[in-house]
Amino acid sequence: MYWILKHTTFGRYLYEIDGNEQASRLAGISVNRIQVSVYALAGFFAAISAIIYTSRLMSAQPNAGTGMELDAIAAVIIGGTRLAGGRGGVTGTLIGALIMGILDNILNLQMCPHFIKTLQKD
Repeated sequence: MYWILKHTTFGRYLYEIDGNEQASRLAGISVNRIQVSVYALAGFFAAISAIIYTSRLMSAQPNAGTGMELDAIAAVIIGGTRLAGGRGGVTGTLIGALIMGILDNILNLQMCPHFIKTLQKD
């Protein structure tokens, strides 16, 4: 995706549409076609991640990914993507996901002894 965003016309169109959809439409970019292809790519990547996650769990749970939406949004924002649009990238998102993974791991490790002690008191 890094190469697609940085070195193809499709990637430039994505940044342009994200910055100002109406100006992109007036510039002659087929906004609807680009948006449909972005949704198709998002669905493809969601399917790939679901396959990987299911293979890690070795079972298919209907609510296995519940609560991961906030982690994904936080990783994107930590990576430097603006919520207003027009700026962002794959590299920053990967760095944000790495930071979120490290924080999640640290919090899980720090809470484990405390959680066990509270269970033993009850």
